[in-house]
This record gives sequence, C-alpha cells and structure tokens, in this order.
Amino acid sequence: MIQDKALLKNYIENFYGYGNLRSDYWFIGKEEAGGETHQEINSRLKNWKNLNSEKVIDTYDFHKKITNENDETFEFLFKNKVQRTWLGLIKMIFSLEDKKWTDFDIKKFRTESLGRAFSNNCLLEMFPLPSPKANQFNYSEWTDYKNRENYKNTIKNLRINNIKQLINENQPKFVIFYSTDKEYCGYWNKISEIDFDKVQTNIFKERKKNSLIIKIAKKGNTTYAIVNHPASRGIPDEYHKTIGQQIRTVANN
Repeated sequence: MIQDKALLKNYIENFYGYGNLRSDYWFIGKEEAGGETHQEINSRLKNWKNLNSEKVIDTYDFHKKITNENDETFEFLFKNKVQRTWLGLIKMIFSLEDKKWTDFDIKKFRTESLGRAFSNNCLLEMFPLPSPKANQFNYSEWTDYKNRENYKNTIKNLRINNIKQLINENQPKFVIFYSTDKEYCGYWNKISEIDFDKVQTNIFKERKKNSLIIKIAKKGNTTYAIVNHPASRGIPDEYHKTIGQQIRTVANN
C-alpha cells in the first residue's frame, strides 16, 4: 500500500515533471513509465518530498535516489542505453537547434542536460503516476482510485489548468505534445487553447496504424506542436529532423 496518502494527493496535484520552467523547450507527454511496485511509488513520493515537493525537479537528482523492491536505484537510466522516449526528445531538441548529433552527443546530453534543473528543456506529464503500460493500472490495489478511468476523470481538469498556468507564467518558446491519441489531443487543445482539429496535418509517413504526423500552430510567443510519441516503433531520425525544421519555420514567421 501507499504509506502516506496525504503525500500521494500532494504529488498528484503538484508534481508535473523535470527540468527548467524558464527554458525554451517544453515537452508534454501522457505519463511516465515505471510504477512496477508500491515500494517504488513510496520511494518516488519520499524523494519528491526531500526535493522540496517542487512542481518541477531535476531528473537526475530524483532518479538516482528512487529504489525498487531490491533496493536498487534508478540511476541506471543514466548509464545504460538511452531509453526510446528520452532518445526521441533529445533528437528533437538538437533538431530545434539545427544541430547534428552523434551517439556520444546524445548520451552526454541525457546525463548532463535532459530534464536538469538548469537545462534548456522541461519535461512535463499530463498525468503524474507512472505505469509500466498504458493498459496497466496498479493503483487500484494501492490507492482509492477504482480504475484508470476514475483516476483520469478525477484529476484531468486540475492538471490541464495547472499546466496551462505554468505555460502562461513562463512563456516557453516551444511546447511539443508527444501523443497523437484522440483522447490526449483533446487535452492538448485545452492546454494550448488551440483547436488542433482545424490545424493542417503534415503527414511525414503514412502507416496502417498511427501515421507519423506533425501539427504546428503559433499562439503569441509560443509555438505549439503535436507529434507522435518518440517511443513508437519504426520512427526514423528524419522524422525528428523534420519536426525541428517545420517548427522553426512556423516560429520564425
């Protein structure tokens, strides 16, 4: 079970991700991977509290102290092969800066700059509790949420409004939503206050399921985009490069 229900509630309402809110590059996804055991979740809650329960924290400082049921830390995320979601986000950042990259560049950025407190980027999540898979929801056993739908419906409006407020307060140059799922596109519309259903869809590659697309719209000083989740299989580097090129073009107009 979750040991501190009050802390869990605070985490759900007030934890949004990693990095630097004053940065130019913001990425907003569905939710984090993880959440395999209640031991891990209790460790996450404890370490978030130890980092002053901030809305956004340093990703390395946080993960190096999370432990699983075997008392192993999550620092391995910064030493092994770069996981697919982070890999795609890093490539998009390099593309937005019109930079070429090598494997060394990516690994160095992952450790030193991705989601770090003084970096050029911010990694937020629509929903705060990590899950191993989209169709897996362990929290029915550990919390008062009956199921994933109950969890989402309970907190989605609060999360939308708070993310929108963070954007308004910090005015990032770029906000990239990385999911093209219909449900989440509805959230992206509300956060950005842009009707992306009416925004031109740039099709990078037709696929039987989940074609690779890019949707871009500028509002004020912020350029928003909806792109495919970088962990999707079969995404080529050229897609990440095209995202950066097209976003830069819209931002400069």
